[in-house]
This record gives sequence, C-alpha cells and structure tokens, in this order.
Amino acid sequence: MSTESPTTPFTYRVLLFGQEAAACGKSEALLPGDGPALSVADLKTRLARVEPTLVTSLRSARIAVNHAFVNETTMVRPEDEIALIGFVSGG
Repeated sequence: MSTESPTTPFTYRVLLFGQEAAACGKSEALLPGDGPALSVADLKTRLARVEPTLVTSLRSARIAVNHAFVNETTMVRPEDEIALIGFVSGG
C-alpha cells in the first residue's frame, strides 16, 4: 500500500533532488491542497507535515516554480512545476 497522499483536484507535486530525495526515498512528494492556489510558505508547511524528514532541509532549501526561484509569498498552482532545491555548497 502506498504512503503517498491521495490525489485530489488540488494536488501539488513537488520534485525532490539530492539529499532531500534520498531522505524521503523518492523523487517527488504529493501534497493535497484545498484550493487552486497556495503560497510557497503554506506549501513548505504542508511539505514538512507530509515528509517530516525534510523539516531541517526546508530551513535552507529554496523553492523553484516553473524553473525560477521564488519567495515565500509567491502563489503556486497545482499545474506548476514545483521543485525543492536543497542547499548546495561549492568549493
């Protein structure tokens, strides 16, 4: 039996990469929504509830919507491409 959230008319799909994908054991998370739009701040709160292993990562991770980084007040829709981009260091 799958532990994924059931698909609703307002399901938000968040792509996961790197250590965030490894922590969850999957490449995407499905978040049920209660309307046709959701702020990034609300999306991150729901993501932490659905995938508690991401709580620490969410503090420094950024959200990209349709290939562009966005801020916490940006509104997203279920049809948007949403990605959680974890902190990456270089050297």
